[in-house]
Amino acid sequence: MTITVHASLLSGHGISLAAEPHWDVGSLCLKVQQELGLSRIKVVTARGTVLGGAATLQEAGIEDGEALGVVVKDIEIVGTYDGRAFAMIGRDGSVVTWGQDSLGGDSTEVQHQLRNVQQIKGTRGAFAAILEDGSVCTWGETRQDVTFEAVCPELRDVRKLQASFGAFAAVRGDGRVVAWGSHSHGGRITGALKTKLQFVRDIEATGLAFAALCADGSVVAWGHQDSGGDCRAVADRLQEVWKIRSTMHAFAAIRKDGTVVTWGRVDAGGDSSAVQTQLTGVREIASTGYAFAAIRDDGSVVTWGRSEHGGDSRKIQEHLVNVKHVQGSVSTFAAIVGDGSIVAWGDRLRCLEIRSAVCEFRVKKHSQDPVIFRQECRITGKYRNDPVTADSFQPRRLDMNSYRSAMSINVEVALLSGRSVALLAELDWTIGRLLLAAQQQLRTGLDQLYAQDGELLNQARTLEESGLQSGNILQASVRPKRLASSSADFVLLCETGSVVACSEVCLGKTLLPHGSLVDVLHIQ
Repeated sequence: MTITVHASLLSGHGISLAAEPHWDVGSLCLKVQQELGLSRIKVVTARGTVLGGAATLQEAGIEDGEALGVVVKDIEIVGTYDGRAFAMIGRDGSVVTWGQDSLGGDSTEVQHQLRNVQQIKGTRGAFAAILEDGSVCTWGETRQDVTFEAVCPELRDVRKLQASFGAFAAVRGDGRVVAWGSHSHGGRITGALKTKLQFVRDIEATGLAFAALCADGSVVAWGHQDSGGDCRAVADRLQEVWKIRSTMHAFAAIRKDGTVVTWGRVDAGGDSSAVQTQLTGVREIASTGYAFAAIRDDGSVVTWGRSEHGGDSRKIQEHLVNVKHVQGSVSTFAAIVGDGSIVAWGDRLRCLEIRSAVCEFRVKKHSQDPVIFRQECRITGKYRNDPVTADSFQPRRLDMNSYRSAMSINVEVALLSGRSVALLAELDWTIGRLLLAAQQQLRTGLDQLYAQDGELLNQARTLEESGLQSGNILQASVRPKRLASSSADFVLLCETGSVVACSEVCLGKTLLPHGSLVDVLHIQ
């Protein structure tokens, strides 16, 4: 039965579309994007859920007459496996690259093609991008068993890309899969395998293999057998799967009943038998290089894999209560828990780096003579560290001559669901601070604020710089709290729009010096 959905920008401009309940949400988002003539978008339901993944419209709860919100995506940065080159997609779909030229850092030869780019993935030495028309563009290292040129005619209407160390795999709109690159890394699909790879809805990769999720909930894997390329041993249990996650050499599949199936290298999380009885009611799985962490419906976390990579969380289970989100780097997990604190475990050095980065200076509120001090945080790892509090540091006074009283304005922050809150805000507040104030009043995790004309408001700018006035109504998008990482690094996006990195190269440095790290909104 055909249903009708209405998709609107915050400016009020919108469209109505006829859709089928069996469509995957990606197809709907692409259709909305094309009809609105935009480059990169997110589609949000009235409940505040961002549509994505492999679910059908019916599974996502999209009903006839559903009203959807449309917002333009923020910038996205993608790195190669070893971090020697990076590519950034701008809000307009343009691409900027940097790093080692021969390994993807130089995109000069294909720059004229990189317009309205939808997605980019990187191997250890090359990048591939989905263009607006569904074709694919590549640059970087060219040594391949199956060349890009050989499969290029098949790369049409591509909806999703995935990459292993040395190969790419693309999912087309008709559910078929095209692969190229190193044979041993999953870059070749034989005739028999091609027959199985039909009606594919999603795809995941380890370092040397791929796993495809089909529309009927079954899974097809190929590539290096010891890295998850052979799932025959668990094939009878790989039914009604709705999500797949991976480490460097193992896969974990979440079934619709909340149970988990794993395969691949034992020391990389491919064997979950020791915790299998605990793997019920699982809603999400995060991974490091060699371990998995599953979040259950009750907010608890179950881990397995190499202990030095976060596979053993028994010593810090008391802190992993009401967990909202978990993200892994190469060897460390970091979780946002219910009270807003961050708990990390795994590699001891990485935990200490995160501890150093999170404990940034902030302005003390409700003080007659403002001082700067470090916010209390709890970072717990394999080797537990005591909480860090303000008493541990010497306050530093602010220059009161430059501290001025700002005018206040009344603004309203509204959700797509219709809920809203009126706030009295000062003109020298940042948009990030306003977002946090609205988040606290609405008791809902917020992602971005948008002006009445649909423009994304920069969280690092003040209300005055953003041109806000009394009576303005701002639209807020809702998001689950999340963390993300690249290789061994974490980046924290703070209330005011400042960014703090925890990495080998830049430990605890504030990369964008706009305000202070008052409350972590998410980590990326």
